[in-house]
Amino acid sequence: FAQADITRTPGNTVAGHRFDLFSMLVESVRGDLGVGLVPHYFVERELRSGELVLAHPKVGRSNRGYSVFTAPHKAQDPVVYAFVRWLGEAAAAADAIGPPSRASSIETA
Repeated sequence: FAQADITRTPGNTVAGHRFDLFSMLVESVRGDLGVGLVPHYFVERELRSGELVLAHPKVGRSNRGYSVFTAPHKAQDPVVYAFVRWLGEAAAAADAIGPPSRASSIETA
């Protein structure tokens, strides 16, 4: 967040909304609770209708297939823009590294 010049951060980094289902996350964003990160196909209808918009004008493609979206009036919010920029940089770095090795996660006897 500091790299993206975001100074409004919670004192408790685990604070905030958490959802068990993508559908609940989509509804929370429609209800103006922030931005969401879900597989693109979960919000295709909302994006087509204009209920939600991509949170950044640059549509990135990754092997994970997720989109960041927000309510239309939040699309120009500098905090949203900075968060999405940071998220894109983090995703690009993770893609460059590649998936974790399965061998490294398997314990040997």
